[in-house]
Amino acid sequence: MSPAVSDGQHTALELYAGTGVWARSMQHQNFHAVYHDILLGSEFDVTLPSTQARYAALDVDVTHHGLECRTFSVAANGKYRSKDFLQGYPRNHPRWTRKRSIIAKQGNVMAKFTLDDFERKLFAGKLCSVENPAGSLFWKLRRTMRLLDHPQVEFVPICYCTYGRNYKKNTRLMVANWSGAQQLASKCTCPENHPEILMGSKTAKAAEYPPRLVAKWASLLSQHFSSM
Repeated sequence: MSPAVSDGQHTALELYAGTGVWARSMQHQNFHAVYHDILLGSEFDVTLPSTQARYAALDVDVTHHGLECRTFSVAANGKYRSKDFLQGYPRNHPRWTRKRSIIAKQGNVMAKFTLDDFERKLFAGKLCSVENPAGSLFWKLRRTMRLLDHPQVEFVPICYCTYGRNYKKNTRLMVANWSGAQQLASKCTCPENHPEILMGSKTAKAAEYPPRLVAKWASLLSQHFSSM
């Protein structure tokens, strides 16, 4: 985080941020918010122990992980892992290749870092959230499942079409220490059919959070901190 924080200004950090739409919405609510993604430079590579240690040392009011879902998503059609092989396929499995194994292991490192950071913030009383598609195998991991019944953890279903997108994308948040996150919950009630998953170059657009969603999210967080 930059040291240039105004008195009384709350801090926010977005990881696996892509274009940083969440952080920029937080900035509009007067948070000192920054976003980091490996696309911005190798110094933001969370698979590196040095990067992980740097993030662990940060004192941030609210952190959001838009965890890369490449190897966990059902859109990958079981290329990297399955419900029976959540950590990736063994060498003797017909779907195993060296390249896929390397990519799955990178996904495992990112998921572990995300869960380490989430639990660290959870037990420190800090706000933290993780987002992944509703069907992601990330939600099936043993460590994630153990958090289901934690009294300070909220699981929030969200459908993008309810926030202005013309396609249906079901995603989920896991949120620590903020029950107000349930105000973001939504479910598709559209009378017409629309594609569940966009294909080709349009998938990159689907990965970006809808503006209405992040605007409401940031506003609710601003209200939360103002009431403290």
